[in-house]
Amino acid sequence: MIFLEPLRTGAILQYRDLILRNDQREIWTRSFSNEIGQLAQGVGDRIDGTNTIFFIHHQQIPPGRKPTYGRIVVDIRPQKAAKERTRLTVGGNLIDYPGDVSASVADLTTAKTLFNSVVSTPGAKFMGIDIKNFYLGTPMERYQYMYLPIEVIPQ
Repeated sequence: MIFLEPLRTGAILQYRDLILRNDQREIWTRSFSNEIGQLAQGVGDRIDGTNTIFFIHHQQIPPGRKPTYGRIVVDIRPQKAAKERTRLTVGGNLIDYPGDVSASVADLTTAKTLFNSVVSTPGAKFMGIDIKNFYLGTPMERYQYMYLPIEVIPQ
C-alpha cells in the first residue's frame, strides 16, 4: 500500500518520501513509532508492546543466519481512528526458516460452506470478527533476523 497525494500533485509517496516533508513528517513518524512500539516493548503509556521484535546489533546475529529486509508500508485508512497507518513487513522471499511459516486459518472451501449454511438457514445469524495481532501471536521455534536501517527508526 502507498500514500497517494491526489489533491496536490497526484504523486505516489512512500514512507521515506513522507518523512522528508515538513507537513507530513510528524504524522508518519508517530505512526511508525506506534507500529515499532507495538511490535517491540511499547511506547511509554501510549502503546503496549507485544515483544515480537527485539533490537540487536548486527554482530549479534548468529553465524550462518541470513537476515532478510524490512519494508515500511504506509496507507490512509479513513475508517480508523488513526487514519495514517504504517506497517513493518518482512521480506518473505528471503526468509530461511526450517519450519512452517504459515498460521492456521480457514481455507476458501470452509468459508464458502459456512456462508452457504448461514444464508440457507432460515433465521440464522452470522457474526465475523477480526483477531487483532493474530499473526504476532504465532510462536516460532527460532528467531528470524531482519535488517532495518537505523535512520528510519523514529527517536
